[in-house]
Amino acid sequence: PPRILDSTRLGGGGEGGGGVTLSDPIDPSSVQGTKTFSVLALAFEDGSIHLIDAKSGERVCSSEELKVRADGTRVEIVAMSFDSGANYLGVLTVDGDVAIFEFKYGLVVSTSSSSAVAGAGGSSGGGVVPTSNDNNLAMMGGENNRDGFTMNQKQGRSEKKLFDNFLSRLAGDDRGSRGGGAGGGIILGDADAREEKNQSQELPRMATTANATQFKNESYDMTTSDVTTFSLSLIQAVSIARFTYKLNNGTNMIATCLAIDPAYRRKKEKGIVVGFSNGRLIYTKRSAHGGVTADDRGFGGVMGSLLQPKRYDLDLYQSAGVNGIEAVAWRGSLLSWADESGVKIFDIEKMSRIAHIDRPSGARASLYPHISSLSPTLAFERSDSLLICWGDCLMNMTIVNSRTGLGESDVIDKTGVRLTVRCDMAWEMDFVGCGVQPIDNEFVAVLGLSSGSACDGLKDENGKDLSDGDNNSLGQYFVELQIIKRSDGSMISSDVLPLAVNDLVTNSKPSTKDFVLASSFCTPRMEDTLEANGEDAVVEESAEVDIQNIIMNTMISSIKEEQPKTVFMDQHMRWNMDAFRRAIFDDYYQDEAEQESCASSVSSDDSDDYTFLFRPNKITPCSTKMLTNIPAMVVRSRDDLVLAQFRDVDDAIDHAQSTKKYGLVLRYGLNHRQMLRRHSLDSMIEDYLNGVLNPSETLEDYESPRLLSIRRINIAAKAAPILIGGNIKSWERWVNEFSAIPGGLLILRPYVPVRDPKLAPQIYDSFLQKLFSEISEMFIKEITNSNQDTEFIHSNAVDLFSAAIRAWGSSSSLRDRIKLHQKYLEGNTVRSKRSEEQIRLLCEAEGALANRMQQSATIYLQFDASTAQNLGDDSDYVSSFQPPPSGPTNDCLFSLTAMQTFFENELKKVKSSKDDVRFHRTKLAILETLSDLYFIEGDTRSALLSYLMVGSEHSIEVLDKMSSAALEKVLKNDVSMFSDSKFNCRFKHVLTFIQYAELHKLLIDPDVIGRQEVPPIVSLICLVGLENAGQFIVDHCALPESKGYSTQVEHGAVWFPIDMVAKQLKNYPKLLLWFLHNVLTNRPEIYVKFPNTAVPPTTVTKLHKNHFDLFVSFDDQSYIPERRLSDVPSFEELKQESSMLKFLKAALPHGGIRSDDVRKT
Repeated sequence: PPRILDSTRLGGGGEGGGGVTLSDPIDPSSVQGTKTFSVLALAFEDGSIHLIDAKSGERVCSSEELKVRADGTRVEIVAMSFDSGANYLGVLTVDGDVAIFEFKYGLVVSTSSSSAVAGAGGSSGGGVVPTSNDNNLAMMGGENNRDGFTMNQKQGRSEKKLFDNFLSRLAGDDRGSRGGGAGGGIILGDADAREEKNQSQELPRMATTANATQFKNESYDMTTSDVTTFSLSLIQAVSIARFTYKLNNGTNMIATCLAIDPAYRRKKEKGIVVGFSNGRLIYTKRSAHGGVTADDRGFGGVMGSLLQPKRYDLDLYQSAGVNGIEAVAWRGSLLSWADESGVKIFDIEKMSRIAHIDRPSGARASLYPHISSLSPTLAFERSDSLLICWGDCLMNMTIVNSRTGLGESDVIDKTGVRLTVRCDMAWEMDFVGCGVQPIDNEFVAVLGLSSGSACDGLKDENGKDLSDGDNNSLGQYFVELQIIKRSDGSMISSDVLPLAVNDLVTNSKPSTKDFVLASSFCTPRMEDTLEANGEDAVVEESAEVDIQNIIMNTMISSIKEEQPKTVFMDQHMRWNMDAFRRAIFDDYYQDEAEQESCASSVSSDDSDDYTFLFRPNKITPCSTKMLTNIPAMVVRSRDDLVLAQFRDVDDAIDHAQSTKKYGLVLRYGLNHRQMLRRHSLDSMIEDYLNGVLNPSETLEDYESPRLLSIRRINIAAKAAPILIGGNIKSWERWVNEFSAIPGGLLILRPYVPVRDPKLAPQIYDSFLQKLFSEISEMFIKEITNSNQDTEFIHSNAVDLFSAAIRAWGSSSSLRDRIKLHQKYLEGNTVRSKRSEEQIRLLCEAEGALANRMQQSATIYLQFDASTAQNLGDDSDYVSSFQPPPSGPTNDCLFSLTAMQTFFENELKKVKSSKDDVRFHRTKLAILETLSDLYFIEGDTRSALLSYLMVGSEHSIEVLDKMSSAALEKVLKNDVSMFSDSKFNCRFKHVLTFIQYAELHKLLIDPDVIGRQEVPPIVSLICLVGLENAGQFIVDHCALPESKGYSTQVEHGAVWFPIDMVAKQLKNYPKLLLWFLHNVLTNRPEIYVKFPNTAVPPTTVTKLHKNHFDLFVSFDDQSYIPERRLSDVPSFEELKQESSMLKFLKAALPHGGIRSDDVRKT
């Protein structure tokens, strides 16, 4: 294959930009409406020239268009030079032939179905030309057509995938295949194959005006494909200007170096500087570019000579050295060249010298046995700064202004100041430099050659010794890229590059010319004022023009008012390596205090930080330009070409993935998702959740697999809405993943979306059914190890499951539930621990209803830690929430019929195992769930019956205890015995539900919940507790029904006949005594005082007799086993009436109890 010569040039200064700057035809608002490309020009040994995109490796044009000689013969090329913006490329051959190529760039927009090319400038015109793969290329050239192209795109734009496309354009995403453009990388293989590839990828030329008109009338949709990519191409034929320098062949004189004026496109007189081996430096001015395309025939003879641009050659310098002019650099009005004596700095505008820098002592090839020759490298990094790399010496010369010591030969500018040179950096390196490029204002990159002995002990990625002859393709030296700090000369980074060199001569004794370092941060530049104007023009072109504001501002303000001048700043001055590393690799720069806080007991068991989502983002602020416009450096040998870039986000993600730190991977992706190229955010989210839920797969240093902790499940559940957002398929997938983890669904439930997005009812059904099955299995497995802790766990699990049923029911049922809890709390103004459960249920219902009205995935997509802290936390919701207007709604998230059928079948299963105590808690949970489902459906009767069945089932545990407590209350008046459990407190709102739904009659029917079950009054007592149930029953009691008296309805309240209540409590004598005692104490008008009748009802007098018999049967004589003097009560004690004595005084006058019977007893 042909070898690359020492004329590699990286162009694209872009008149203020960082490269070839083009307007984006798709979305002018992305990255200020511009895209930046770096163009790389390569000259090969066979005389061919290749123009490629430096970052993608794609051809910008065919090499057949870049011919130095008109007849097509190829000659060795020794130098190339771009102007600012890479619009012109100057090429110099060894024989003194010069060709200057003019390029008109365009942006190729490629999709899977269509592609378009937008021009960056030049003449107007356009058209549509079909290509071999049936893709449409819309070739738009010039400023006139750009607005029309953009308008057509906006008309045909689809809103589908707007978010993804916007991020891709903003980040300049180059993922995916490139179709329809001049694609393909540089192939250094077989010449026939390379030529075939060039022909197959030949760009279409300009079409006719008719085709252009046809394009404007067609509809054109740029968002119909999944992948939109951008690439650089030429939209016009290359214009070539050719001329020749006559050389004296008898003296072996050859051309050595070339530089064209960075302002070549702007200036009328085109400037070129050429150096020769005899030490002659010629400055050529031409009146015009004078280029012609390959299709132009031109004029021959005398007429052709007259039409050529006028040319003027001026000898700037004549060196007396042997090697002649070795290097030349041009920036604005400053020109610098190097010969055997040293480096010169010259003002090309004033034609005056500025300084001479002697050749460094270490810049001699004789000092380095492994080097054949040394060539200097000159690079203007700023308009006032020149970098010099020569031998082992690295220098930085700064041009400064001085008003003192003016001499006759000093260069004086318009203000009368002298231009002098100051050396700001001079360091001796440990290798021979081949090239230098700026990185930022603190660091520079140097490419050099190190001897094989200097690299002893170095190993490659596979652990092989680099100094081994079989492993070292470069023989006795190594190519090394170092990053050196300007202030102290220290080396902060060093990489040995395994460049391929096939020439045995080069391997044995190379020249520094054989290796070149180029950077997108150091390209040809004009004067700073012109660059600043060009930068302003780019911003103005990318912005939307408001004609009305322009006219109004012109009318109000003075036309001659001067606008503040923009100060131009070079690319490397806008970028900072440390700031970039802090922004990308922020984990390497954490303070010790921050590291200690991250290593708290909460996250100490993790090998990675998974909780960063819930903390404020402390990433170092960094502009988008700094994050995306990183320097691209090209390193080449004669047989190899390498694109070197700073480690970006994708590299950081690769490294974190290799160590299985998926939390760090996701943090990189979220903080810099606009910069992702090789990785997908979806895959990072999946890896993160898998890493949290599978600790044994992420921690390799543990000898035994780790168990999944509740803390890690909490982290994954809390992160799910932040990361999954509105992706329904992902929610379905991760709900299934959590269902495989014991307790996972309980933790995930508060974070499952209920509005945006709303999942399919089958997902909610399956979620609840799996959750209940898991809870019932837990009840059965832990029945043998029941203790206080397990009781709390079981109760908490049922609470969480019930909360899910209520929260996912209809919004109208949530509103009704809120009213029930509020009414109960209004009737119990005294707050105590017993009302805390009702307050919790109220806040839970309010939070669930607020979530149903307000939850949105758009909040989660912001990835805001402050938002993430309150997701799913219903208990912290403020009770000032205003519920929506009343009215029934059918917006239940799950299928109500399917869920009722499921739990009714489950109830039948547990009823068939009635004697098995393992199913007791399961039956309680089923009955409570059915009551909630009936409540959601609006079936109040079935809901109350289910509540009563809950109390009936609960009576197995608490009925004996409650009966004993009721008896103690009557006999000893011991209030401390009454302490309702948490279970009772959860159902206190049922009393309010009965009252406002007017369901009192259901409590009167003793067989309403079945003959084999406990009576409804007893079930209510076991459900809500003695105190609340007793007060409720007594408040609603009335006289027994008779011919003249029936159950009354007053103010919407149904009264219970006292005899029917006593009938239900007949088989529960302790509760009956407690009930009659409460009626005697709180409602004497219906028991012992009858203001409306003189003769008490017979049923009441019978109750008096039963009441007295109960007192006698439960009179406890155990505390006086034998009569003693000490047992005789005192006078104070005799003054206190017992419960029985109070009853006798009130009941004896009514005749239900005879005095003789009392005396005998």
